Amino acid sequence: MSARLSGIVLKIERAKQHIADLEGRIESFRKSDSYRIVRDQHAQTDVFRFKIREQISAMVAVIIGEAIHHLRSALDHLIYQLVDANGNLVGDGGRLYFPCFETAPKKEAEFSGKIKGVAPRAEHMIRALQPYVSGDKTLAFLCKLDNINKHRLLFVTVFGFRNLKLRASGRAPRVSFKVGKVAYVWYGRPTDTPPAKVNSRFSELQDGDEILEIEWFDGRPSADFYENLNFTFDVAFVQPQIVNGKAVLPFLQELVKFVEGVVLIFKSFL
Repeated sequence: MSARLSGIVLKIERAKQHIADLEGRIESFRKSDSYRIVRDQHAQTDVFRFKIREQISAMVAVIIGEAIHHLRSALDHLIYQLVDANGNLVGDGGRLYFPCFETAPKKEAEFSGKIKGVAPRAEHMIRALQPYVSGDKTLAFLCKLDNINKHRLLFVTVFGFRNLKLRASGRAPRVSFKVGKVAYVWYGRPTDTPPAKVNSRFSELQDGDEILEIEWFDGRPSADFYENLNFTFDVAFVQPQIVNGKAVLPFLQELVKFVEGVVLIFKSFL
């Protein structure tokens, strides 16, 4: 690895360490007794509710912000090294940043000033990576979230409903499902699972929220109908709005992959 790449790679590796730490904390929370599902049984309906005993630690939000900042910083380090490798570094490079524009800049200087001194071919490639050119919003997400995180903790996380698996091992009468605000009918048979539509996601769950309601049309099923009922939950963003409802860990992994890909593009310049 070249000396120019080492600092950039270390930033990315540090972000990965934060994500690994985050993964461990989330897994511990999942295994704790911090939340549970309760069933209210009525004459013709069963209602499943989400109950919270303990919220996830605010430190999770801090770690998310640290991971995002290291990834953003890796891109700024990349610009610094590109300018230096081109023999044009002046001063400490404090005005150099990896640009991030969702729309075309109104003034050319807004863009060129951030990368002044990079090789012309590298500049062309940097422009091609801009969200308004590429159509890929990943860079915009990274930059926006890093900027927000500098001022306040917006990454409030709660358990988000990811999917539902229900398989009838005995007699399964026709039932009406209501998952969140989505309702449909399932003509259940012993080997059936509900339609893919059940995989709809909540972005947020509050204590006492109803997550599933089942209404029986043909009488109650056999006792083992709920034997394989499985709710899967994830830690998801609540704020800011641009990432509301996104599961935290897959999203951070996506950011890592993106930044590593950008660095690889410019490797030959360093």
